[in-house]
Amino acid sequence: MKLDSQIMKDQLLQRQAESFLGSLEYRIMRQGSNTRDWDRPFAISALIDRIDLSGNWATMAYDWKMVEELFYPMHPDKSFVPSKRRPHYGKRFIKDFPECKIFIYTDASDCRPPFRMEIYINEKTQMQHFRERLEKISQHLPDLKISLVEYTLDIFCIDLTGVHFLFKALKKHLFRPYKRKVMLLGKGKQAWGDDTRMNAYYGLGDTKIYERGPDKKRKNKAWVLKDADRIRLEFTAARKTLVKNELHVFSDFMNDPKFCAINKDIYRFKCFKGSKKLPGYGKPYAACDANDRDGCFQLEVNRHRHSVRNIHQYIKDVSRLDFLRSELTNAMVGFDAQWNGLT
Repeated sequence: MKLDSQIMKDQLLQRQAESFLGSLEYRIMRQGSNTRDWDRPFAISALIDRIDLSGNWATMAYDWKMVEELFYPMHPDKSFVPSKRRPHYGKRFIKDFPECKIFIYTDASDCRPPFRMEIYINEKTQMQHFRERLEKISQHLPDLKISLVEYTLDIFCIDLTGVHFLFKALKKHLFRPYKRKVMLLGKGKQAWGDDTRMNAYYGLGDTKIYERGPDKKRKNKAWVLKDADRIRLEFTAARKTLVKNELHVFSDFMNDPKFCAINKDIYRFKCFKGSKKLPGYGKPYAACDANDRDGCFQLEVNRHRHSVRNIHQYIKDVSRLDFLRSELTNAMVGFDAQWNGLT
């Protein structure tokens, strides 16, 4: 009788999970004027949020001359504190364009590159205009090393409840093999469940998920929950990943940013099936991060990887989220096609 009761309880949890995940399709906006036209494609925006470039000592004189010409006038950032941002550089300059904001770091110490450049796209900038700005820089500085790219996907939601539900689902099921560093927090500002807390954030190594609103409503580096209108998925591709995909220098990136090639296997949503030792589909996850916050599959895998033999045989796809993975891939493919169509 006790066994039958547990089976019924497990089945109920599975049905609740199916119902919850099944409702997510109707929490996401659709493209077009009618954001609730469920036959329309999802409102998912793929973009490049940040590009980091590095100068070369061999071409330093020419490169810096080009930087001074391209970005004249640059403004020194008197608020720059090297120890908090880039400890191996003594100065930072800022250049604002309508399409993007650029930080340039100089006075390198040790054997660091002579200068570094961070390029951030401005919100609502059209891809064509952003690409044109980058093209002007690349034409004069094609051989700057590309050291980091942040690829992002914004999933726009119908309402605040949709933002909360989608974050909860993606945080629970996102899985990145072999990633050990996991952090779940609400920026440490408010207690969980409080409608006035700051936006929630889930960091999984090089991958992040967070509730987000428009830039104009940002409070320092976060958003008050009521201002959140989307979930952002963000993957930071370091140089090792970029070089593996044949992105060595800036001109390589301009020819093809390879959004889909680099990101298509990042967002995989998983659960446990087939093991009595692991919490099955629909059950809560109790493994905690360093802040004693729980509820995600990745922490659960890390917790049990040494106690459950061949744990990967029990890791299965969450089929209810296949629709989202497909839509994310479509957004990546669309980005690459639009970018390459602008050449």
